[in-house]
Amino acid sequence: MNPIKLSLLQEQLEGVAEIMGTALARSAFSPNIRVRLDFSCALFNASGELLAQAAHIPVHLGSMPDQIKRLVQTQQFSPGDLFIANDPYDGGTHLPDITLMEPVFDQDLCLGVVAARAHHADVGGVAPGSMASQPNVYGDGIRIPILRIAKEGVWNPDLLKLLLTNMRSPVDREGDLMAQQAALHHGKLGLQRIFRDWAQGSRSLWAQGQSRLFEAAATGTRKALAALFAQRSAGEWEEQLEIGPTLAPIRVRLAYSHAQGLLADFAGTSGGVAAGFNATLPVTRAAVCYVVRCLLPEKLPLNQGFLDCIQVLAPAGSLVAARYPQAVAAGNVETSQRIVDAVFGAFSEIIEELVPAASAGTMNNFSFGFTDPRFGVHYETSGGGAGGSPGGPTRAASAVQVHMTNTLSTPTEVLEEEFPVRVIRHQIRNDSGGLGKFSGGHGTLKEVLFLQDAQVTFMTTRRTTRPYGLQGGQPGREGNQTVCSPEGDWQNVEASSTHELKAGSSVILETPGGGGWGS
Repeated sequence: MNPIKLSLLQEQLEGVAEIMGTALARSAFSPNIRVRLDFSCALFNASGELLAQAAHIPVHLGSMPDQIKRLVQTQQFSPGDLFIANDPYDGGTHLPDITLMEPVFDQDLCLGVVAARAHHADVGGVAPGSMASQPNVYGDGIRIPILRIAKEGVWNPDLLKLLLTNMRSPVDREGDLMAQQAALHHGKLGLQRIFRDWAQGSRSLWAQGQSRLFEAAATGTRKALAALFAQRSAGEWEEQLEIGPTLAPIRVRLAYSHAQGLLADFAGTSGGVAAGFNATLPVTRAAVCYVVRCLLPEKLPLNQGFLDCIQVLAPAGSLVAARYPQAVAAGNVETSQRIVDAVFGAFSEIIEELVPAASAGTMNNFSFGFTDPRFGVHYETSGGGAGGSPGGPTRAASAVQVHMTNTLSTPTEVLEEEFPVRVIRHQIRNDSGGLGKFSGGHGTLKEVLFLQDAQVTFMTTRRTTRPYGLQGGQPGREGNQTVCSPEGDWQNVEASSTHELKAGSSVILETPGGGGWGS
């Protein structure tokens, strides 16, 4: 099998994943999925190994293989089956991320599984948006194990009703689930087309092509990793994650050997906490894989061969390897970002000339719902500053989603059309990026006025710690959030907190800037 034919296979598979994403965005109901693009799509073989993924959300894509492998291990497939899950202890991330999965057949041959994971704006729990920090998972929302929700293409109406009854804005939730099904339909047609056109319907050629793709990715990854570790064989770093008034350490040691590949060992990391900041091991693995992918050649294919070159060790029940019933809402969005900071920091001791300073390091989660349920529920993340990078622009990008998220900001027009709010200001937060030879990007400032009584939740970090600079660069400024009563009284509020607001109240969310690189 020549390299050109193999390259065509990888490109076609990735193209199908991209088409799935386009279909999902065009079909979804909620702004978080339809406009902000908070979803991911990927293709897997019949054994649950990653074939290809689109350039969507890193924290989704790096963790999804664990869930698909559990699906393959625990379920029997038939044409027309549709499976649903969000269980964070069984390959998921946090409860709002619901994955739909469909096995794909050509006659009696299972070609693989197509999957679409989307962040739903609400899945129940104590606060609108399902993103309030709780002492355990029971307050996060409804937990869904891997279930067959459709058989022979027909949804189970009782099961669907049970799920939607436990979620706010059930019409939007159902619409988003149907949009995920539409994405899977496109993925199924695409995978069948590739099997018939590329493999000419040959089972042996189909299996051989997958094996060669994985082999090529693994060989290229090991070669690139060996080059990264040519001067130093290991690196270590410690970061601090704010959880209320306390700081929890995240420690990582990186080492490489040709036999074992890259080993990321999180021994010494804080134990689990009675708050929503515990990250599951798939999320931690996703963060490590993301950093490694950033440092490898751009054209290297990302499939199971790449994933098999990276090993992650973490103490069970720790902050980076959550187990039932630890709460995980922020592990996916906040702890994952700090894991990235720690892994990049460790790499800075190995290849200092390639590693950027810390970016904002938080997704700045902001969600709200209204006392009158007719007005709906919304969830969004806000961009911050990127870290200064050697060889990059003199100031890194400002007001961008960084690292483990790859979403967009919610346009003001969409927010004001969909919900009873007014966006007073949404601007770059000047002077928030750390100075350096390559300065960090600036964060943002967003002020929102509520026209109806609402419940608002912030879930953020980098409010007491600052995004680090490297090689003499200065750290970025920390973020902040304030709430204003209808009478005009402003007060700073906790980084992760929920507030009952009267109509006429306002909030301001200020996001961190990135660190600078170089003196």
